[in-house]
Amino acid sequence: MLTLFKPWRSGSDLKKVDQTWDSAFVNHQFTLLQKDLMDNFELRFECLDSRDDYHAQRKAQSMEIDPTFLEPEYDDGVHFDPFKCSDDGMVVREQRRQLEMQEMTDLLVNMGWTNAKCDLNNQVPAPFDYPDKNAKAWKLEIAQMKSQVISNRNKNNDQSSHKFRNKYPDQVEILNKYAFEEKFRSTQTRNLIYELCIEYELNPEQERAFRIVANHAVSKIPEQLKMYIGGMAGTGNTRVLVTLKQFFAKRQESHRMIAVAPTGTAAALLQGSTYHSVFGINPKEEGEFWNMSVSQICSRLNGVNYVFLDEVSMLSRKDMYKISAKLATALNLPHLPFGGMNMIFAGDFAQLPPAMGGENVSL
Repeated sequence: MLTLFKPWRSGSDLKKVDQTWDSAFVNHQFTLLQKDLMDNFELRFECLDSRDDYHAQRKAQSMEIDPTFLEPEYDDGVHFDPFKCSDDGMVVREQRRQLEMQEMTDLLVNMGWTNAKCDLNNQVPAPFDYPDKNAKAWKLEIAQMKSQVISNRNKNNDQSSHKFRNKYPDQVEILNKYAFEEKFRSTQTRNLIYELCIEYELNPEQERAFRIVANHAVSKIPEQLKMYIGGMAGTGNTRVLVTLKQFFAKRQESHRMIAVAPTGTAAALLQGSTYHSVFGINPKEEGEFWNMSVSQICSRLNGVNYVFLDEVSMLSRKDMYKISAKLATALNLPHLPFGGMNMIFAGDFAQLPPAMGGENVSL
């Protein structure tokens, strides 16, 4: 203690030559703080020793035979509680645990969770006969269902919708005076946009993104839309997509927008497709299914003016180039990015990196 709390440079500073260490310790005036520190120096080690002793005691007790497992030779009417004969600490813990279990049981009983609401035998689902088909038959059925989805999407499609995509430089069009006013949208379109914003409870940022696409969709000959909707999870990108789908559905133009994503799970959440299947992009550059001709891609994009691509952070630069090249080839506009298709990207670049180790080539 003297070496810790008494200033010294040599041993003679700690005690005199004719003085013992005990007398030097007693004669030195320690402060109150130093005395408190000395009193608690051994506290940690005492706790560790007590823990080891208790562990050894528990281990020794576990080797003994529990009286509850012994067959009683006779019943004298005395009920034996093993917890009352064990260690006091274990009794307190076990009593607290039993009390908590009883409180939870009483709570569930009072809430009626233990009351049978119906006959569980009636809840057994009826047996279902699964069709016995091979892999080739299943692939054919899936292809037919995909064709049915495409046909349902294009049921309101006509060639007049292509005027929104084909824009030629210096094109002359006869317009009336209302086209030069600030509010040149029809009253019906303005009311529809306003009603959808109220129905889906869009916040100002969501409404702004929705109005940009909606106003672009009703323009006569708009420029190509290249839009990015950013924000972390929960921002509301999906709500904007749902509102846009409803907007086109109300106008009987559901064919004009498709939703795609890099993975099947993300595409299923959007009720869309993967961009690989829509644009005929093979991630492995092999396989018969991916040998899709340009005419097949064009048929899938027939009447489509807007592509909503979610989880854009999972796309690498190479993936983005493939999408642009496929669209440019299918739409026969190689001089325009994405073939002049209106692209709406959504996602958070700080959330999901590109798949299959493409982080080093992310966008």
